[in-house]
Amino acid sequence: MSKLLKKSELLKVLQISNTVFKNLNLEIFSHNGLFDLDEVVNYRQKNNRELIQELKLNTEYKNKEICTASKCSTQGGMRRFHYTNTLVLFSNQMNFGKREIVYGDYWENNSLYYTGMGLSGDQSIDEKQNKILANSLTNYVDVYLFETQKDANHLYRGRVMLVGEPFAVYENDQNGRSRIVYKFPLELTQ
Repeated sequence: MSKLLKKSELLKVLQISNTVFKNLNLEIFSHNGLFDLDEVVNYRQKNNRELIQELKLNTEYKNKEICTASKCSTQGGMRRFHYTNTLVLFSNQMNFGKREIVYGDYWENNSLYYTGMGLSGDQSIDEKQNKILANSLTNYVDVYLFETQKDANHLYRGRVMLVGEPFAVYENDQNGRSRIVYKFPLELTQ
């Protein structure tokens, strides 16, 4: 049975603002002031799948191609786009193990331990894309992974899912100062 929510409840579950709600024209799903959560989620996932299906697994893409397919921003390691309801992650695998790399993502067994957002100072798990990724099992956001293995080329790995609790560790920031970062254990779903 579908879950009917008030607009304020829908905004909270989907972690979107009123402005995003209006831009997505989600008002069309109102049934006497209530919103069918499944109906809204299915609509957003349909938009997502139509675009992202154009990408082929284990194929390299340029940044512009990725942004066109996912409708995400052109910058950042974690890119959220509301229209397609996606969070696109970029993991730098080019210089793995070197000290000067700020984000120390690493694979262990079948899990990628992805480093949260923020170049300097302590990261927060309750802000921006870190919050979206931490809540991705309950906020209906689809998460996709690209690995940067050589300059300007990103290998599409597919959809990923959070498979454990994010945890805090100490690593150096872009200025070489120790700070708290969050690691997100992710696994490929395809």
